[in-house]
Amino acid sequence: QCERIVAEFGVVHLSTGDMLRDAVAAGSGLGKAAKGAMEGGKLVTDALVIGIVLERLARPDCKARGWLLDGFPRSRVQADALKKAGVSPDAFVLLHVPPEDLVARVVGRRLDPETGKIYHIESNPPPAEVKHRVIQRSDDAPETVKQRLAIYESNLTSVLSAFDDKEESAGTNAIPVVATIDGSRKPDLVYVDVRAAIAERSYAKWAGRMAEDGITNFRDHPPAKAQKGTQPVVVLVHGIGAFSFIWDELAAKLTAEGVRVISYDLLGRGHSLLPPNKRDGGSNNKLIKLGATAHVAQLRSLLVGLGLGEAPIVLIGHSMGGALAALYTQEYGGSSGQAVGGGGAVGQAPGSGAHVVGLALLAPAGLMDSGLLRAARGLAAIAPSLMSSFLKRGQDDAQTKDFTDVNSDGAKATRRTMRLQAELHPQAFEAFFKSVRHFPLFGLGETARSVGATGGLPVLLLWGDRDSVVPFDSCFSRWKEALKPTGGKSCELTTEVASGLGHGFFLETPEPSLSSIAKWLRESILARSYKS
Repeated sequence: QCERIVAEFGVVHLSTGDMLRDAVAAGSGLGKAAKGAMEGGKLVTDALVIGIVLERLARPDCKARGWLLDGFPRSRVQADALKKAGVSPDAFVLLHVPPEDLVARVVGRRLDPETGKIYHIESNPPPAEVKHRVIQRSDDAPETVKQRLAIYESNLTSVLSAFDDKEESAGTNAIPVVATIDGSRKPDLVYVDVRAAIAERSYAKWAGRMAEDGITNFRDHPPAKAQKGTQPVVVLVHGIGAFSFIWDELAAKLTAEGVRVISYDLLGRGHSLLPPNKRDGGSNNKLIKLGATAHVAQLRSLLVGLGLGEAPIVLIGHSMGGALAALYTQEYGGSSGQAVGGGGAVGQAPGSGAHVVGLALLAPAGLMDSGLLRAARGLAAIAPSLMSSFLKRGQDDAQTKDFTDVNSDGAKATRRTMRLQAELHPQAFEAFFKSVRHFPLFGLGETARSVGATGGLPVLLLWGDRDSVVPFDSCFSRWKEALKPTGGKSCELTTEVASGLGHGFFLETPEPSLSSIAKWLRESILARSYKS
C-alpha cells in the first residue's frame, strides 16, 4: 500500500523501521541503543524514535511534498509528541487485519538487502534472479512478531484517541482524521479505499469557513505575534485554475511578520461554490458568466462581510488573481472603498484613509496577447462542448507549463493538489472554463494605468523570466510600462524577476520570492501608520 501511495501522491515515504535499521547499520549511539531492543522483540524507546522522526519531517522535501509515516506513531507518547511539534496528519489510515493473519504476513516477509524491497514468500514472492539473496529480518521471527503485536494492541486505543479530537478533523467538512479500512482483502481492493480516504481528507484540509454569501470559502490566518497599532490585512487571490492552497507557505511567512492574512477560493474553485442563476429561479448556473464583475463582486462581498470593506488591506494576486486584484483596486481601492479614479485614493499616501494600501502582482494576467484568446473564445461560443472537452483533456498536461522543473518538490505537490481539486470538486472545471471564456485576461490597460496613477500606492511586480503561461517577454514589459510614473501622481513601483523560473515560480522554488514579498510588505507598508 505504501508504494502505491508514494507513487500516486508523490509524498516522502518514512518508515520508522527503515530509519532505525539505518541507524543500526551506521553504528551510531542511537543505532546501538535500538539494536538491542529490536533483537529482543521490544519496541525502541519513544524518545529515540520521536527524535529520528521529527528530524526527518523537518527536511525540505517533507515540507514541500508531504509525507507518509509508516508505522508511526505506535504509542500515545509518540502521538502527543507529533501534536506538540505542530505535526498534524491529513489522514490516519488504520488497516484492520486479524492478528493471526498479521503474524502470517510478517513472518513470510523477505528483504532484498541490495534494493531494500520487501517481498512475501506467498503473496509476492521474489523473482528468481533475487531469490537467492533475500533474507528474513531478525524482528520478523514468529515470537518477536507476537510480542510486538501484543504491545501494539495495548497502545492502539490511546493512539487513536489522540486524533479523535474535533480540532483534528479536516477543515469545516469535519471529516474524521482516522480512517479504518479492512486490510484483510486483496491489495487492489484495499488500495481503492486507502486512496479514497487519503484523497478526501487531504483535499478537505483546505476547507476553512463559509462566508455570509453561502458561496465563498475562506481561511483566516491570525498574526503569529502581537500587532502594534492598526495594521493592514493581507488578502491573497489565486489564479484561474488553482485554489487557496497555493498560498500556505506565503501565509505562514506573512503571519510571522505580525499581520492577519485572508485567503479564499474563487467562485467554483477549492471549496467555494458557483452562484445559482437568479434568472431561472436558481435551478442552475449555466447562464452565469465568470467575468470581472462576478469575481470582483465576490471579493467585495467577502471583505464587507468580514467588516473589512473600508479597512486598510494589501492585495496579493497571482495570474488571473493579479488582474482581479488590480480590478478591485481600481473600483474600491480609494478612501471609504471608493474607486481610485473617482475621488478616492489618487494623490493620497497610504495611511490617510485608503482602502487598498498595497498591491503585489505575481505574473498577472490582464495584458496578454488577445489573438489566440479571442479565437479560443470564438470557438467556445460556437462549439462550447468541443472546446470544453479539448481543455479538460489537456488540463493536467497544461499545468506542467507552470514549472521549469516538473520533478521539483513544489511542482509535484502543486500538481497533486490540482488533480485532487479536479477529482473532488464537481464545479471546478466548469468554473475554470467559464473564466477562460469571460474573464478579461487581456485588455486591462486602463486598469493598469489607473493603478499606476494612484499616488503613493506601493506596488510590487514580480515575475519568472521563463514564464510561458502569462508570457514574461511581452506581459512583464506591458505591466511595467503601464504602472511606471508618467508625470504627476504615481504609484511606488518595485519590480523583481525570478531568474530561470516559470509561471509558478513561488511554488516551484519558494525562496527567495517569498522573502522578497515579506520584505516589501515590511519596508513599504508595515513601516507606515494607518487609520483604524
